[in-house]
Amino acid sequence: MGMNRGAETGGILWDNVIYLILLIVFFAGMMAFIYSKMNGAAVWEDYYVKEIVKIIDSSRPGDEIIFDVHKATEIAQKNNIPSSKFDRLFIFTNLKNEVCVKLSLGKASCYNYFNDVGVGAAPPGDRWVYLAEVGDKNRLHFNIFPKGELNK
Repeated sequence: MGMNRGAETGGILWDNVIYLILLIVFFAGMMAFIYSKMNGAAVWEDYYVKEIVKIIDSSRPGDEIIFDVHKATEIAQKNNIPSSKFDRLFIFTNLKNEVCVKLSLGKASCYNYFNDVGVGAAPPGDRWVYLAEVGDKNRLHFNIFPKGELNK
């Protein structure tokens, strides 16, 4: 009986083709992940949402918070979010005690705060994000009020 070398080399060839396809798929996935993180929007979203939650957790009803968000607005502009939509970069959901920050067209980064307070735009009914005057910084401006009360 002789050995069938043709079948053996065909099996090795298909093994190599499968490994090459898996390698290409892996590197394509890695490149897509790196490309999505390249502008740093996800990192800055995470930073801002955690800082805002720390501020809310350490505040009391009646506090007025002004927070520099100039870097966040610059990143949002780089990600094709117009300045008219800057009020939607920072979303406060009082029913869930949740803060969300969205600096790109993708998914927002959200965190919950533990302090039993409500958050509202300052002054009531006004904008959340105030755009910079010449030489100034963009800022997030909000009030802390007792949970269950309307923003007064």
